[in-house]
Amino acid sequence: MMTHQQNHKFLQFSLLFLLFSSLVQGQSQDHSSLRRALQEESTWRDTFSNFFTDERCLRTEKNTASLKDLSNWMSKRNSLNATRLLDITLPGTHNSAAFDLTTELNVNDPDYSTVEKGTFKIPDAVISQWICGYALTQSLSLSEQLQAGARYLDLRIDYDVATSTWRGYHFLWGLEMSVLLEQIATFAKAHPKEIIVLQFGTIYNTGVTAEQKQDYANMITNAFAGQLMPTTTDLPTAMIGELQEAGTTIMAIVRDNEIATMSDVLWDEQTAIENTYAPTDNVDALKSYNEDRLADFYKLGANNTELYKLQWILTPSVEYIQKNPLVGNLYELAQDANGRLVEFKRPSSDANQQLGNILLIDYVEVSPLFDVLDLQQYSDGAFIEEAVPEQDKFSAAAKIGLGVGLTMFICGLCCLRKWCKGSKNKD
Repeated sequence: MMTHQQNHKFLQFSLLFLLFSSLVQGQSQDHSSLRRALQEESTWRDTFSNFFTDERCLRTEKNTASLKDLSNWMSKRNSLNATRLLDITLPGTHNSAAFDLTTELNVNDPDYSTVEKGTFKIPDAVISQWICGYALTQSLSLSEQLQAGARYLDLRIDYDVATSTWRGYHFLWGLEMSVLLEQIATFAKAHPKEIIVLQFGTIYNTGVTAEQKQDYANMITNAFAGQLMPTTTDLPTAMIGELQEAGTTIMAIVRDNEIATMSDVLWDEQTAIENTYAPTDNVDALKSYNEDRLADFYKLGANNTELYKLQWILTPSVEYIQKNPLVGNLYELAQDANGRLVEFKRPSSDANQQLGNILLIDYVEVSPLFDVLDLQQYSDGAFIEEAVPEQDKFSAAAKIGLGVGLTMFICGLCCLRKWCKGSKNKD
């Protein structure tokens, strides 16, 4: 598997290749015959396109050296039996399912048209190779995230018309919803005392029917049959021990109001969770924002009736992308943010004070999240990585890089030849 540094260099080459291709296609009539030949040879173009594109994003290399097996940290923490759910902080992951993505763009996403215009309608199969760096947010699977200690998962699911399936997405399409839910359900059944909060985000496909939404709701209720927390539960007074005893340890929160009415175990986001979010790529601004929100959280005190969510994540701005067109990506931003999570201070030195009800981040394995929340003491031992399907290290970006390198080398030789001829004529 490639390192981030190697992948970034290949991405640099890929964008240079796109620029070079645009120049070739934009030449005057001197190259019109070449363009006609390419248009006539569709098979050749398809072969060329397939060679220089990948079907899946190259998964981020795992770095699990600092992780421990925290599969049972809630059941091991005896003091939680008499603790309200609203009195603890659940570690969470942002865009949790964006660990394994294809290079197929989710055209339902409202930002799709922006990318289409901004890239001068370069074919999706090509531009999506670059988008991978801004779409992948985790390297661990959902089951690995749960093993590492995460108890809140941010799930973005949309309906893909092309495959007639509900699928995970983060700008690019990911795994099918059934696969994602199976990972969570397997963990939940093996660790029934662990409380897990699942938040299902925006459905962008505006053509989804009521029947399809019912399928969506059924997939959730069937996957966690008997384990879902009823919406009749009084959240402000819900005790962790009582939820564990009842076996209703999974709280499913949905953003879609219509889906929320389809079952008495699907919580409406508007009444179950308080979302806070700082749209910034500056760590100082992120820290300041979250400190203000944490102060708001403590002002609520006993009046808090919802799960209060804090997000320690950086979001690339247009300026960031323009300044880092070749090397910018969410992994680098996550490293910057995660490295300063230890600076996120509680109102006092009391280690038991909360950092909201949910604290989520990108790339959980390269963060001190579980140390900050003092959870490592409840470890079951070493973290066990899951095997990742082998991916071609000579990725599409690498092939493009090789092509650009050869092109530049040939151009260099031509320039050198002209320069030598010029020098000889002067002599």
